[in-house]
Formats: sequence, C-alpha cells, structure tokens
Amino acid sequence: MKNIEIYEAPYDLIQSRIEIRVKASDSKKWQTIPVMFASSMDATPHANGGYEGWATMSADTPLDFEVKFADPIQQAAIRPSMKNPISYEIDNRTMKFSVESPRYLVLEINSPALYKDRTWPAATLYLLIDEIDKNAPKPTDDKVIYLSPGNHSPESFILSPGQTLVLEPGIHNVEGQMIDLCSNSTIYLQGGAHLRSYIKGEEVDNVSILGRGVIDGTGIDCKTREWRDDGDAGFVFFRRGKNNLIDGPSLFDAPHWNIVTFGTTGTIIRNHKCITWKVNNDGIQPRSCNNMLVENCFLKCADDCIAVKTRRTAGLTSKNLVFRNLVLWNDMPGNAVEIGHTSQADLLEDVLFENIEVVHAADNERKTQFSISISLIDHSQIKNVTYKDFYLEGVRNGDFRLWIGNSRYTTDDEYGRIDGVKVDGYHVESAMTHTTIEGADADHMVRDVTFENITHNNGEKVTEKDFNAERTFAENINCPK
Repeated sequence: MKNIEIYEAPYDLIQSRIEIRVKASDSKKWQTIPVMFASSMDATPHANGGYEGWATMSADTPLDFEVKFADPIQQAAIRPSMKNPISYEIDNRTMKFSVESPRYLVLEINSPALYKDRTWPAATLYLLIDEIDKNAPKPTDDKVIYLSPGNHSPESFILSPGQTLVLEPGIHNVEGQMIDLCSNSTIYLQGGAHLRSYIKGEEVDNVSILGRGVIDGTGIDCKTREWRDDGDAGFVFFRRGKNNLIDGPSLFDAPHWNIVTFGTTGTIIRNHKCITWKVNNDGIQPRSCNNMLVENCFLKCADDCIAVKTRRTAGLTSKNLVFRNLVLWNDMPGNAVEIGHTSQADLLEDVLFENIEVVHAADNERKTQFSISISLIDHSQIKNVTYKDFYLEGVRNGDFRLWIGNSRYTTDDEYGRIDGVKVDGYHVESAMTHTTIEGADADHMVRDVTFENITHNNGEKVTEKDFNAERTFAENINCPK
C-alpha cells in the first residue's frame, strides 16, 4: 500500500510565505504540507527581505511537488545536485518537480550567494522526506505508554526497562526543560510531536530516541557556553553509556551544541535532521567515542556539521568512527567536517567519512572555513583518517586544512601529530580554492597524506597546480598529478 504521511506544525512556527502541495505521482489528489519557520546565522539564504522555511514528511511512493513562494522566482536551485540532480519547472512564483524516493533537499530561489548582481528577495526551503516508519509502536504493543501534548513533569519520562513512551502530535513542554533518560527504554516522537526540552543520558545503555517528531529548541535558553566542560550543554547529551540509538527525529533551533556524545561506545545516529542557526550549533560532536556510526542525516548548522573531538576526562583513545551518506550545510563559522579542534586525548584513529554531499560550506567572507579540516592544538595524534566520495557545490571558501598549532583553546605544552590521511574522491562543481597542510615543527608534522580522484568544473581532473596547496613541516604528501 502506498502511503504519504504529513505532520502537524505548531501554531507558533508556521511560515506562511512558502506553500507546499504534494501528491503521489500516480494520483490526482493533492495534499498540503505545513511549512515551519527557519533561519540562518548568515543572512544570505534569506537576503533582501527574504525568508526560510522547513518541512518534513514521509512517503513510500514517487512524489510530485508544487512549491509556491511569496515572491517571483528569478533564479533557482535544488540541492544536492551533483550526484542525482532533480529537474524542475518555474511558473512565476511556483517550482514544480518530482522525486522518485525519499531524500533530503534544499530549494533556493534568488540567492545572492549565487547571483551576486541580484537584489530580489531570497528564499530557502529545507524539504526533508523520510521513508515511512514501518516499526512505529502500536497501541496493542506491550509496555507502550502514550503521552498527549501539554505540560509534563520530568517524572513522566522515567521508564522501566523495556517501556516505550510515545509522544503524540503537538507541543510537549517539560518542567525545568530537562529529561533524564533511563537505560533499556525508548522515547518515540510521532510525526508532529514537538518536544521542547533538553535530553540527557547519564551513563545509560540501550536507549532509543525514535520517530518522525521534533526535538524543538523554541523558547529554550542556552545553559552555558563553557567549552571546557563535558559538553552537557548539548541539546541532546549522552555521557558514557553503550549501544544508544537516535533514529528519525529532527532537531530544531538548538540553544547551543546539537548532539554531544561524551565517552560513549556503540552509539548509532541515523535518519536525523537538524535545522539550527545559533552560534556554536555543532551538528554532531563525538568526544572520545568508540565504535560510532552516523548515517543518512541532514545537518544544517551554524558551526561544524560534524565535529570529532577527544577529551582527557572522556577517554584517552577514540577509534572506529564512521560517518556516511550525509547532506551538509555549514553556515558560519566552522567547517563541513572537522576533526581535532580542542582535542586533548592521546589518540584518535580509524575514522571514515563516506558519500558526503555538501550544499554549502562557508559564508561569503571568512577565509578560515574549509570543507575538510583537521586542526590540532594539543598533543593528540590523529591516525588513519579516510575521506571517500565528497561532492561539493554552492558557496565554498577553503578545500582542505591539515594543521598543527595552538590557539586560545590550547590546554597543554606539546603539539600534536597527523599521520595517515587519505582523500579518495573529492568533486567540486567550481574551481579549487586553497589547501593548507601545516605541521608545527620537525617533531610534530603532517605525514603520509594522499589525494586521489579529485575533480572540478564538471569532472575535470585536478592537477597539482590547480590544487593550490601550502605545505610546511609536511612529509610524504601525495597531491594530484
């Protein structure tokens, strides 16, 4: 049976300047999808009096869309577009297009980042289409509790082993704005449920946060901006613990870091979407984690989308981290994918980034942002990192930074080391920008780096001259020939 699921939107988040209609491609029945407000730290996506919005839905059938903006469309783009482009038609204020299967999309109109001589109102829509959740809890399931929207005490979220708490569509406020997770339990956010609270897991195991709802930062203040602590200012925070799962929910308007995992083992994050725009909105920030998998996510962040770090207090080694099948938009500041900055432990090794589509990786002015960055400011060693099949479009300032040095965040007297980095497949729709490969001294170098299958300008092979790499205290660096 073919299904389309459309979810309610809270009254205080409605974005009325974008309208969406959808239908199954083999049907004549159109349905309206509510659009919610969104923003960016950089004004470009909503420049010239423009606006942003986002919408989520689920489907198991090909879809036809009509998206109507409040202003005439002069120029447009649907991203990501390099691997699997979507054709579209423009009719005054309306874009029409189809998708064959669920995917995460960005629609941009009249963007001054792309059309710098224009002054039309820019608009951006984040359209996040998931598969139908075939494992949603049912009322007949054992140990399932349903929670209607409203104001709740934190005790409402205290669950016994094996229990599942289902949050029904609507706004869920929590007294004190903090939920403490319980081991061996599940919180399921139905589509249209908006949970307005921090979520914390202190040394919990086998916890699941599931569903098509939203962890919603509307009206929630930042707890702290102290970077030296464990990261428990993260909107979703796990301290230690094993085999925890986040699968499905969106995260909106986080007050600080989005998801922080501190010293965890076996964490899985998949089908996660975030729309955030406040300073330090790192998307996913593992700290001294092991055996972690992040896959099939959309991260639109006002800082690093992925920020891999280590902390002495979390563990002196971190290994076996996999990040794959991601769509990223790095607003300002930060990088698309970052390793190292404020890392303090001894060793981080065996990290894989694979099949990463970056729709934007900077703002227009900063020259310290990169698509791929490893930055060490303490004694840590980084080993065996692989970047495979990156696709980059839109605004981009820097390509690669492999850098060892110090900054105001440095916490010890010894520099770090970078040993063994491989880039296999890096494809940009425009010219290469610049690359920095810089060790600190002869004892703290960047070593054994290989760049393969680098292309630009619609598949043109990159030469060493095009690569534009600055090298200092770097050894065995194999740039494109």
